[in-house]
Amino acid sequence: MKKSLIIALGAIALVACTKTSVSYEQTGEIGFAPVVRKNSTKAAVQGTDFPDQNIKVYGYYDNSTDPGSSYDDGNFAVEYLPGVEFTKKTGGSTWTGKEHSYYWPKTGSLLFAGYAPADYAAATVAHDKVNNTFSVSEMAQPTDFSKTVDLLYSPYTTSYNKNVVHMQFAHAFSWITLKAQSDAKISVKIKSIVLKGMAVTGKADVLPTWTVSGKQELK
Repeated sequence: MKKSLIIALGAIALVACTKTSVSYEQTGEIGFAPVVRKNSTKAAVQGTDFPDQNIKVYGYYDNSTDPGSSYDDGNFAVEYLPGVEFTKKTGGSTWTGKEHSYYWPKTGSLLFAGYAPADYAAATVAHDKVNNTFSVSEMAQPTDFSKTVDLLYSPYTTSYNKNVVHMQFAHAFSWITLKAQSDAKISVKIKSIVLKGMAVTGKADVLPTWTVSGKQELK
């Protein structure tokens, strides 16, 4: 009886080990190499280098769709990454999971969309998978321009598996620079600037189009 019990326990342990190794086999860590799309207008983030910010990523999975595929109604139904944070690797140029690593599935492929910064606090940002669009809830116009945050967003393109994902981010806002110049060769000291007719609040049902309300002066 004792011998049979030891053998049985050994067999159970062997099965458990086998299942664990299959379930958690690392197929390669998911990583992103983001860039900022060059804008025709100025923005708070200049150039194409992505700022040192965390990205909130949405990943949609289909187990029978090959890499390089586009979204179609009915596929990519599994929410593989439900808005999780990715952060820049120390000393590296790729962004990987902040809380822990995320790994590629063995089969199928993933679509990715995301926005940055991940901790954007001015409003709620959401991604619509079917329409591949981002929305922003109503937010107040910042009155302290030094605290302006450049919201970046990246809709999905085609699907990936086991490759570094190159996400291209667009600007949700434009950056306005005010310059003053005197016609005469005299020294002029500007004591204040007032911006009139500025929106009080704004929201975007589909970025980059905004709906604004109210008017105010900003000094």
